[in-house]
Amino acid sequence: MKTTLKKRRQYKIDSEKIFETKLEILQSIENICIDNQLTYFAFGKLLIGCVHYGKELPEEHQPWDIGLLRPDYEKLVNILKNPNEDYGIYLDQYYKNTNYPSPLYRIGKVCEINIGAFFIEEPCWIFISPFDNVPEDFDYFCGYIRKMRRKNQYYAWILKVFTSKNFQMKLLKCIWKKIDQPQKAFARREQTAKMFSDTSNCKVGRIIFKKSEILALTQLLPVQNLSFGNIFLPCPSDYSCWTAPMSLSLKKQTLEIQKVVLYVLKEFDRVCRLLNLGYFICGGTLLGCIRHQGFIPWDDDIDVGMIREDYERFLEEANKYLDSHFFLQTRQSDPEIPYLFSKIRVNNTEYITQYNENRNFHKGICLDIFPFDVLPPVKKKCDKFLKRAKRLIRRHNLVCNKQLPEPSIKFPETTLEEKWWHFIGKAQRKLFKQIPLKFTQHSYIKHVTRYNYLLHQLDNCEVASFVPTYTHIKIKDLLPYREMTFEHLTVKVPYCPDVFLSMQYHDYMQLPPVHRQEGHELIRYSAQIEIDL
Repeated sequence: MKTTLKKRRQYKIDSEKIFETKLEILQSIENICIDNQLTYFAFGKLLIGCVHYGKELPEEHQPWDIGLLRPDYEKLVNILKNPNEDYGIYLDQYYKNTNYPSPLYRIGKVCEINIGAFFIEEPCWIFISPFDNVPEDFDYFCGYIRKMRRKNQYYAWILKVFTSKNFQMKLLKCIWKKIDQPQKAFARREQTAKMFSDTSNCKVGRIIFKKSEILALTQLLPVQNLSFGNIFLPCPSDYSCWTAPMSLSLKKQTLEIQKVVLYVLKEFDRVCRLLNLGYFICGGTLLGCIRHQGFIPWDDDIDVGMIREDYERFLEEANKYLDSHFFLQTRQSDPEIPYLFSKIRVNNTEYITQYNENRNFHKGICLDIFPFDVLPPVKKKCDKFLKRAKRLIRRHNLVCNKQLPEPSIKFPETTLEEKWWHFIGKAQRKLFKQIPLKFTQHSYIKHVTRYNYLLHQLDNCEVASFVPTYTHIKIKDLLPYREMTFEHLTVKVPYCPDVFLSMQYHDYMQLPPVHRQEGHELIRYSAQIEIDL
């Protein structure tokens, strides 16, 4: 036991040695690629570390991933299958040494770590992934990804059977090895992944194991070299789909949007005071208020919460008092919205994200209003209550996600499989459009409001919002509301804001790592209005 603890402590001390060994692996891969005219690139956590820190991410034990287009990937694997001592690295297929269901190859090198008076050999790994062509047609792409997901799941299951030491699994292996084996399942999956390798598709991505971001070939190539440790690491020409550092243009954009949403917050506060309704800022807005005395520098929206009875009254009466610049977005005023909460949008503005780009509803810059409902006072009932609420949310989101409009770009149907997936896509959209979103929302609201009658009967009840994330607070920590300054406005906050923030963010005064200081996935915005604050 003492030796184990000592080793763990020493591993932390020798993290620099492990980092240097991984850099040596990357340098060896670079030499192989130069000798054989291959192109590789960093992605995932390795890319994020390279862009933001020029070294490994602050979190420990993050895997390093590099990718290659399928032809280069297969050439590199074939080269490494015949070990060359000049490079000092070797190839390993992950599943042979562990029951972790990965089809990926990893490139390793032994690192000698000093443990007290002796050395131990610890292998260091870099994972390599093939990036395959994917169909551009929306329906065919969705069908193809579902097909690959099934093959991934089957491969994971068959690996679990063949590598487990469990008695039942061993028995199942004896039966199943006559039907199928991991090598055959792996080959079938590789064959499916390479279906479009001979086409001129301009979109690529990793689709084996876990799907990566799908990006255009022009976003990937030509690679750019960024400083990483003491080497230069090839990275995609446009890595914004994985991470985006806060540039001057992005800061300017964020400040402009913040100015508009502050305008909405001022109007919301005015109407609530006119109607004598309670509210409180929550989420990132409350965090910014406490930690930054205003906006979080990279955040560009406003979140407010209301107890359900105040929320319902606001929806009924607010339109009488809201200025004409604003639009109260509810299921009644905009039936196509996918949300289980309401928003106040600014007319003549635009806020387009990846989520709402292809949806048909008002997409102005907005303030989010979340209703808070009473939780059951008994823990067992509360657990069942939450599970049921999550199921209803998933059902609502499923219907929303299947109600997308017909794709704007249509490709000719050339194969039977393509015709099949086009048919499935059209049938799903037509079928799910017959399900009114007000029906799934009504089921959700009916469930989450079941215990609201306890609000004025129990002194210590707890209220919660279930979307977009589950947040909760005891009523004694929420009421009475206090007033604090947010930017130059006076707004209402929970009575004990630190309790609310600790529940949601734990150590909320600690700034997140640089790579997590990012806003929403904004595509474009416009705000052609005059604002008087």
